[in-house]
Amino acid sequence: MNFVPKATAWLMVMIVSSVGLIRSASAQEKGGEDETGPYNLVPDWLKPIPNNPGWGFGFVYGVYAETPDRIFVLQGGELPSPKPADKDIVRGSNTGLHHAHMVFIVNRNGEFVEAWTQWDSLFTRAHKVQINPFDPEKHIWIVDDGGAFYF
Repeated sequence: MNFVPKATAWLMVMIVSSVGLIRSASAQEKGGEDETGPYNLVPDWLKPIPNNPGWGFGFVYGVYAETPDRIFVLQGGELPSPKPADKDIVRGSNTGLHHAHMVFIVNRNGEFVEAWTQWDSLFTRAHKVQINPFDPEKHIWIVDDGGAFYF
């Protein structure tokens, strides 16, 4: 019967744990798994929704840049654009939320490229989009509170 003495087992656990910490620390280095990285704010980068006067963006839950000119934006729907005297619309409020433009694609200038409004009814709160770089068909995976979908 083979067994590992407690001291040896404890040492093995510590080594494995240390390797895990070293690997996670290296993932934080530039070029690692840091998805946000440093950025500079560009005022008014995201352009208004075309042909949609009176409506603006709701909460943005996720962004994924497939390429510089194909940036996926996931939001919670549209909100009525506030008027200067409108006290019912408060920044950060869901008052008047319209379930539309839940997923759309913009280019590097923040201009609409595609609107996926045909899928709006599938989403409640889409918050993650990913494309597997090894998938030859480039399926687009969107994670929502209600489930996961691919297109």
